[in-house]
Amino acid sequence: MKIIQSRSFEKKVKRFKKQEKKILDKQIQKIIDNPSIGQEKKGDL
Repeated sequence: MKIIQSRSFEKKVKRFKKQEKKILDKQIQKIIDNPSIGQEKKGDL
């Protein structure tokens, strides 16, 4: 699976605190492990 990060997302993540980045990484890993969880979003949210 290829994970793509948009520039705007990358800029926002840079402002996250260390703990917030860990939580984000855990959630991304959950999606990688099971891509069918949750609902797929498209376009600008």
